[in-house]
Amino acid sequence: DAINLFVDENGKPIPIIFRLWHECNDDWQWWGTGSGMGSQTEYKDFFKLTVNTVKKYAPKAEILWAYCPNRPFGNDFIYLANYPGDEYVDFMGYDDYDLGEKWQDCVLRGKLGTKGAKAHNKIAGIFETSNNNTPTIPTFYSYYCRKVFCDKAISIPFLQAWPSNWDYSPDCHEPLLAFMREPYVFGAMN
Repeated sequence: DAINLFVDENGKPIPIIFRLWHECNDDWQWWGTGSGMGSQTEYKDFFKLTVNTVKKYAPKAEILWAYCPNRPFGNDFIYLANYPGDEYVDFMGYDDYDLGEKWQDCVLRGKLGTKGAKAHNKIAGIFETSNNNTPTIPTFYSYYCRKVFCDKAISIPFLQAWPSNWDYSPDCHEPLLAFMREPYVFGAMN
């Protein structure tokens, strides 16, 4: 019933991105295939069951379904290992808290994410990112995020900054605001 509440003042459904069962390739969530609680096939079946159930009970909802593994993938096979199928996904992306470390790895993941989304005719995105590498705080957005967004082989029109405690420090707050003012960035703070 909660999804049916996402309507404007005229009762028209408000579009939402539902990042369903995110970070599915790791072990810290019970649904993660790395947790030993279920297989990749069971994850895919559970994803499909959830989408079908929501569609059944909220048929007028405007939902864009997102597939979102965590960042430790180095090839297409790993990135798509839990992919439930095109008819269940609108957005393809990943979470990446390592953008502030090795920019070459970040660009590689951006290229793989772009390639996967294009192959499935989907929109690519980075659904969670923040800087977990303290020495790069002042340049996280202006250097590392820019590397991903400005690489010509990457097409990721969506990034959600998921601020960590240090993102609210003066050292990071101003660079984040400056990044949000870049001409290729449109968005709001979470």
